[in-house]
Amino acid sequence: MYGKDWKFLTQDWKTTLNDVAKGDFVYLDPPYVGRHTDYFNSWSDADANMLAESVKELSCGFAYSMWKKNDYRVNQHLIDHFSDYPCLIFNHFYHVGSSEDLRNPMEEALIVPTGSLVHQKEDLSLEGLGQIALI
Repeated sequence: MYGKDWKFLTQDWKTTLNDVAKGDFVYLDPPYVGRHTDYFNSWSDADANMLAESVKELSCGFAYSMWKKNDYRVNQHLIDHFSDYPCLIFNHFYHVGSSEDLRNPMEEALIVPTGSLVHQKEDLSLEGLGQIALI
């Protein structure tokens, strides 16, 4: 990743995805659907669905980050859009909540299609990829 030309832009995600090319890599960490969180009340289920379908059409590799499940429910969005994709799981304790009893374990998912990353001795490497888009 050293020696690469990095370019950071602030723009709509649709524009960003439209501008990627083969050899690029896109990392997506959208607002979590079904968690009552968004960016300034502007992220709808329709937006989340459109992004999920759009990313699957990319000509480059991608990683898509989203919550998978907690003690109370499973994220249906991941099932609906990415059930056929490889999924890396990270378990952690969710430290947000007004009281200790509202803080629970959480499974986070990282959807990474086969061929999106170059594997070297079990380490994930981005070597040889073009630009990386963070959405």
